[in-house]
Amino acid sequence: MSSAARTLADWLEQNVEVPPRFGPPVPGASGPLAALYRAFDGQLDGPPLIGAHRILALDQARAEKQSMDSLASSEAWEDAWWSPDWYPFASDWTGQLLVVDAKSGRVIEFIHDDDARPEIAPDLDRLFTRIWTALKAGDVVYDPRFGIGTPDEITAYHAARARLAENRPAPRPEGRPGATLALVGIPMCGVFALGLYLELDAGDTALGTTAVALVMTAVGYKLGWVV
Repeated sequence: MSSAARTLADWLEQNVEVPPRFGPPVPGASGPLAALYRAFDGQLDGPPLIGAHRILALDQARAEKQSMDSLASSEAWEDAWWSPDWYPFASDWTGQLLVVDAKSGRVIEFIHDDDARPEIAPDLDRLFTRIWTALKAGDVVYDPRFGIGTPDEITAYHAARARLAENRPAPRPEGRPGATLALVGIPMCGVFALGLYLELDAGDTALGTTAVALVMTAVGYKLGWVV
């Protein structure tokens, strides 16, 4: 059975250099999400494909459904906040979900900290058709980091990443365990030996050792030997 979701997946696999990978079809999938999971079993990798949302595997979608229904029951949520007719199929992994309404077929965004429930598309087939059509026309493009967006959005995204990289402090030199050990360990041994030689009590010896270790560790950190 062909579907718009499979058409989109095939187009990405054939037309982008590093396409996202999708799980194998689930022939026995049923319910409001059947067409999607008979096309493929969610995203195995890659960036978000629907706004900020990645497509869930069937097991993940079922777990999200069970979790949200359980919360709705225990917290006595109204149906306007979470309806038992909603079936999650995509997530941004910060609490926002895309769901299909089993009664109407509509694709709705669940926003965990807002009562807005915007309609994303009249149904799943038209959602994926819209994305595929826009890709084919060049209105949006696929980026292996950003996902699917307009050329301006992707340009702005990479410019922001470049600015962030420019402002990032230079990495500290890699640690040098041998130098750190010598820098801290030799003075510690020396203090212990001196304490024994002068027959200082254990408290004085331990205090001196701690002080020397702290000072030498601080020096090693400044020199880049301790990271």
